[in-house]
Amino acid sequence: MTIVSGEGEIVHLERPVRAEGSVEVWLMSLLTASQESIHCIIRQAFHFINDNQFDFLDFLSRFQAQVGILGVQMVWTRDSETALLQSRSDRKIMQVCQI
Repeated sequence: MTIVSGEGEIVHLERPVRAEGSVEVWLMSLLTASQESIHCIIRQAFHFINDNQFDFLDFLSRFQAQVGILGVQMVWTRDSETALLQSRSDRKIMQVCQI
């Protein structure tokens, strides 16, 4: 079972949800299943970003746009933390850092 956005992006649900019974119940199940699936996708993105052979363009093509934006923020935060930690020992590191 999948969810397709208006832009054509696809999210595969980790577990199927049946649209039967009370609409409020199965919609809540659908919401929970979609949240679990997005959480799994974000976890995959985190591991992808922290791979030694990380390719930014490959990352953006593999993940949905909102996850891509979150990935940009994760990369920026990681690189900023690294630069700030290195600035303690090298006062000129911020001039050469590409964040």
